[in-house]
Amino acid sequence: MSYHPIFFAQTSDPSASTTFRFGEFSISHDGLTAASIVLAVAFVLSHVLKRVFAAVAARASHGRPMVGEALIALARSTHLLIVALTARTLIPSAASGEEARFDIDFGSWASTVDKCATVLIIVACTMAVFHLVRVPISWFRAFAHKTESKLDDVLVPIFDNALKVMVIAGGIIEVVAALSGHTPTEIIAPLAVGGLAVGLAAQDTIKNFFGSVMLIVDKPFSLGELVDIGSHMGVVESLGLRSTRLRSPEGHLVTVPNGDLANRAIRNIGARPNIRQLFSVGLTYDTPPAKLEEAVSIIRGLLDNHEGMDPTLPARVHLNNLGAYSIDIQVIYWYHPADWWQYNAFNQKLLLDILKALQAAGISIAFPTQTLVHQGLPGAAK
Repeated sequence: MSYHPIFFAQTSDPSASTTFRFGEFSISHDGLTAASIVLAVAFVLSHVLKRVFAAVAARASHGRPMVGEALIALARSTHLLIVALTARTLIPSAASGEEARFDIDFGSWASTVDKCATVLIIVACTMAVFHLVRVPISWFRAFAHKTESKLDDVLVPIFDNALKVMVIAGGIIEVVAALSGHTPTEIIAPLAVGGLAVGLAAQDTIKNFFGSVMLIVDKPFSLGELVDIGSHMGVVESLGLRSTRLRSPEGHLVTVPNGDLANRAIRNIGARPNIRQLFSVGLTYDTPPAKLEEAVSIIRGLLDNHEGMDPTLPARVHLNNLGAYSIDIQVIYWYHPADWWQYNAFNQKLLLDILKALQAAGISIAFPTQTLVHQGLPGAAK
């Protein structure tokens, strides 16, 4: 490792400026002072603008949220961009042969410092675009809240993440191009060749991505709906590019890869328009036919224009089976809307009313019984 001595030189002429040297790098005292002042002013100005943008954004966000989001994005990136552009202005271009500003001679360091300033500018611009992505996403989110379809709510986070990934990838490519001296096209070309190898290694990831696309296009469910996919049942909490998250009735968070989910039979319980209930009321075999007809009429009366009834789906009550130990009355009704807890409350009240009405009418409900007939053998002693 070689070390460059530091030289401090000053002439006898009072008007001459002091010069500092470090190897091939040199800067005059006046140039150093001027450059420091300019950078300090740029630093202070950038933070002042940051606070101004933030204050204006806070006021604009109430009436004009899109304008507020744009100002917030500028506030988060403007200060770095101003400092980077100022530093870039102070650096002469070694390739153009222009004289150095502020009496600064970078020598062979000019190219390195120039690249560093260029990288700062790229990072600042990438930050600005990264935060500006919030503007269309905020508009899309506000539009999605106004629509009845929940598909928009699913697409918003997917588009948000996709745009941010593209911005970051573009910024990385620009930084690599600035440091290597190649154009972005020359950087992307080898990536296309390596994309085949990456695609083979990431088959599951690609499968999950296309699975998410199919789920978005087919729309077998929406956010907040209860679904049954065979091995799991739960409420859909989120649909991402890779997986879908369900909240099970036990409170567990279940993550299912979209590639597998797209190939499964999905039973959307939350999309049903009503809840269908079917049960049987078993009466004893010693019940007279007249009492059987009375029992059917009693149950029909309890379900006549019942709570949660859809006029197109009236209740069905019929005597339909002679069972092993009972005469069965089949009861079918539909509860609308498909609110599980309201349905359970109504069903409980209905069953209690049926029991009270049948008991008041003297009609017995059957339970499993067996009748044993004992018959003695011929010639056996009595």
